[in-house]
Amino acid sequence: MAETDRQGHISAQYLYLTEDGKPAPVAKLESAAGKSNRLLYIHADQRGAPIAMTDSDQHVVWQADVAPWGQAKIQSKDGSTLNLRLPGQYYDAETGLHDNFHRTYNPATGRYLQPDPLGYLDGPDPYSYVQGDPINKIDPLELYQSDIHYYMTYFLAIAAGIDKEDARTIALAAQFVDDNPLTEPIDLDETGSPEYIKSIFDNQPRLKNYHFTLSDGTTGTTEEKYKNNNLDLALTDPSQQLLNLLHAAENAPTKCPSLQFFGEYLHAFQDTFSHRNSNDIPVDAVWHVPLSDTQLGIGHGYLGTNPDMTYNHSGWNTNEARTLEMEKDVYTQMINMKGQLGISTAEIAFSDLEPFLEQYNATKANEDTIKEDASIDPTHPNFASKVGELQVVLKLLGFEGIDMTPKGADGYMRPEAESNRLKNLDGLDQKDYPGTCITSCVKAN
Repeated sequence: MAETDRQGHISAQYLYLTEDGKPAPVAKLESAAGKSNRLLYIHADQRGAPIAMTDSDQHVVWQADVAPWGQAKIQSKDGSTLNLRLPGQYYDAETGLHDNFHRTYNPATGRYLQPDPLGYLDGPDPYSYVQGDPINKIDPLELYQSDIHYYMTYFLAIAAGIDKEDARTIALAAQFVDDNPLTEPIDLDETGSPEYIKSIFDNQPRLKNYHFTLSDGTTGTTEEKYKNNNLDLALTDPSQQLLNLLHAAENAPTKCPSLQFFGEYLHAFQDTFSHRNSNDIPVDAVWHVPLSDTQLGIGHGYLGTNPDMTYNHSGWNTNEARTLEMEKDVYTQMINMKGQLGISTAEIAFSDLEPFLEQYNATKANEDTIKEDASIDPTHPNFASKVGELQVVLKLLGFEGIDMTPKGADGYMRPEAESNRLKNLDGLDQKDYPGTCITSCVKAN
């Protein structure tokens, strides 16, 4: 896409990156006089609407506060402009309206000025925009949610015969990878709000070490042997970084740090299943800026949270199958860990768990559907009721005294997870555990 002046000369060109048919703007090349052909990097929100633009020195030269329906409050430096708005829309400064190819959109009302030329494909109102739902509540770099990293990990550990307290230590460690400032994929500001723009410039080591471990530690692109839909390769032929994390658990001096490292390894292993496109091909940890050596820690940002849902949905038809395969492989490793801990308690056969896991994975609920209460309501599946199913099954299997609901005694608690890590890894030397982030996070070896 390009802009031209009145004489027809190209004044700016836009670079789009397309993933699974969804284009998103990533760069603007200025060609106008006096601009020195600057290459500017575009940062978009989860909808694909630009919210900032930075120069090659990572200075913000344009920033937008974009309202749900597309109205934008703009701040710019050095005369920098960006007229891209919601996906497919171009801002007209004279009218304040957005050109959207065949139609004109009014961001003040959230409606088109002309009806849909193709009829009612987007619902009964031919003038509506995205069926009246302008924002999908998704996070560009969110990973498997806590229904997997904490609750499913805890469930599988207990079913494998691991003691309740040890199982909880493993599960807390697995989930805390997403919350720990040393390992989280997205930086948070002092209010706890995500800092997406800042993050993509400094999160590459974290992504490579814990979230995209099938990517090369230097280039950040998927290693050649993993560029396929073989889900089990991470178990049968693990990457060096996965081995780094697993070896940390195996070589820890005592049980507590071993359980901590094992939980963190499981997080990375689980993400090798979720960080794939709709064809089950792994996604690269970083995006390489054209004509430069800059790596941006975007991960699967252009896919939204589609890869992370346990259930199948539009265009994503293998999520349930690959989640089940992940659970099977995690269960195998739980049993192996139980042996290393010297525990002789018999495990539940995975074949006995499989029918329930299939039902759990197919439940269309995630953290965005969580309710204020923690009640189990089978007529209205939400995150709390989905997690509550785990507790019901454990009780049926003979495991008593466990309250896994989100507000229950055994639910995920970030302060406890943080305290555990500080205590469990206290005194360990970073250099003895390559690839881990004990006191800092650097490039994986």
